[in-house]
Amino acid sequence: METSVGMVEDVRTAGATWEKGAEDFSPEFQVVLPYRGLFVWHVGCDDIVGDANQVLFVTGGESYRLSEPLPGGCAELVITPGPGILTEIAHMAGVHLPLDPLFRRRSRTADPRIQSLRAHVL
Repeated sequence: METSVGMVEDVRTAGATWEKGAEDFSPEFQVVLPYRGLFVWHVGCDDIVGDANQVLFVTGGESYRLSEPLPGGCAELVITPGPGILTEIAHMAGVHLPLDPLFRRRSRTADPRIQSLRAHVL
């Protein structure tokens, strides 16, 4: 779904491989809301577990790889907001996005409100 404020994609994968997949990257900053399965997001020196209890913060232009250790694959909502929207939502006026603690930390626990909104979108 694409709107004037950004894009929301429902991404699903097959899973069941411990091997890291091909290197990939998003040119845009994204917020990822996993909702089914489990994967490991390998970015820089970090290995971040993605599951339905996490919100992931993807820095635009940074390369990464994925591995999916469990059968059944995984699924996630990938939100690509416009830069102005993301800055406004994160209350970061005047701050460069890669320096924001959310994008440096890469993940955060999804609180019940976020999980409810994710279910509503699905």
